[in-house]
Parts: sequence; C-alpha cells; structure tokens
Amino acid sequence: FKAVNDGIGHASGDRLLTAVGDRIQLALRQSDTVARFGGDEFTVLLPDADVAGGAAPVAMKILEVLKEPFAVAGRDARVSASIGVAIFPEDGERIDDLLSAADQAMYRAKEAGRNRYEFFSRSMHARAVAKQEMEVDLRHALDREEFVLHYQPQVDPRSGKIVGVEALVRWDRPKIGLIPPARFIPVAEETRLIVPLGEIVIRSACKQARAWRDAGLPPFRIAI
Repeated sequence: FKAVNDGIGHASGDRLLTAVGDRIQLALRQSDTVARFGGDEFTVLLPDADVAGGAAPVAMKILEVLKEPFAVAGRDARVSASIGVAIFPEDGERIDDLLSAADQAMYRAKEAGRNRYEFFSRSMHARAVAKQEMEVDLRHALDREEFVLHYQPQVDPRSGKIVGVEALVRWDRPKIGLIPPARFIPVAEETRLIVPLGEIVIRSACKQARAWRDAGLPPFRIAI
C-alpha cells in the first residue's frame, strides 16, 4: 500500500483498500463481518467459527482471492495478506484481548514469510512480553551505555601481522552478563534504537583506534 500511495497517490491507495475489502467480502459468508481496522489492516469476525477448524478454510480463501492483481490507475497492483487468528473464548473473553491475540499472530505470520495465516498461541504472548521487556531494557542500556565492543583480528597469513579488526558489539546486561548481538539487534532494528546504538558503537571504535595509535601501533582498518 505504501508503494501505491507513494507511486500513484493516496486516492489510488484508498481505491485499492476498497477493492481489497470487496475481495475479502467475497471469501466470507453472509453471517461474517469484515471491517477496515486502520491503515492497511482489516478485521474479520466469524461468529460461527468457534474452533480452529472453522477459521482455517476462511483464512485460506482470503489468501486465495487476493492472489489476482488489482487494477489501480491503469496499472496492476499485487497484494498479499498476513493473517492472525484468535479464537473466543480460549484466546480471550474481551474484545481487546482477542484483538491483541490476533495481532500477535499476524506479526508471527509476517515474521514467518508473509502471505500466510497463523493461530495465536500462549508462547506468542510470552515472546511478545519478553520482546517488550527487552525494548525497555535496551532504552535504559543506551542511556547507561551498557554496550562493549570486542575486536576480532584479521591476520595476514603470510606475515602473521594484524592488518585489521572487526568490531563486534555485546550488551553487558546487569545481573545477566554479556548478550550476543543476535538476541538484541533485531529488537533494536524494529524499534529504531539501532540508530543511537550505532552511534555509540562508532564512537567507541574510534576511541579505541585512537588509543591504539597513541600506544604506538601502526594504523589498520576497523570494520564495524
């Protein structure tokens, strides 16, 4: 939708949203409800599908009807969907809880490759809570500069001399210890915390380079 809005205008994007809603309606029964929930999100209510087996065929049909391209301002636009499914009352008895569960399942579908559906599970909730806690702790860690760099040398095999180093960031998390980047970099990227983190890493690497030069070492490359 962003590509359509940016490329041929928001009016075309709105027409595409309407067309997508019409397509989704084709996949539903008369007793079902579809509504645009905001942005490019739609919510579908299936009053009779109180078990997973009743929701899966509908989700598959929605994905199927969206496969054909849409004609927008004389061009073809292709749209796919990531669908999250929550079941009442197993996944929540209040509207907000059901929507939150479906939202978490939708993001799991996106992470798994998009153009698919996922059912909510309790493990998703646990992951969402852990991710939120990590984001909060990351913000504190940036303020306290709890990040350290480890340097992996690059050695010339002929001379045996170090010709460069690679700077690798670690999070020295209080009471936990060093955390490898694979665990916190994805969260930093999703939340845009990667920008201030990158500034800390670059500044630290430059300080270390200066310290090595002051110690009499020859200049060499640092890859960050």
